[in-house]
Amino acid sequence: MTEASAKKTIGNSRTVFGMPFVLACVSLGGLLAALLGDESWRYVSWPAVALPLVVTGWYLVRARKFF
Repeated sequence: MTEASAKKTIGNSRTVFGMPFVLACVSLGGLLAALLGDESWRYVSWPAVALPLVVTGWYLVRARKFF
């Protein structure tokens, strides 16, 4: 295995955990907005909490196309 191909197969932590970390932060922000915010914060919390479900559904649909 060459050095260039080894770099492609072994991802650094930002590559592997970057998007899950962003989704976790958005979810946490949505939960805090729902718990601590007033009526207007509810409009922020719903999309923030629903975003991980939408992303998961998106990738499940894409994965089924390959099978």
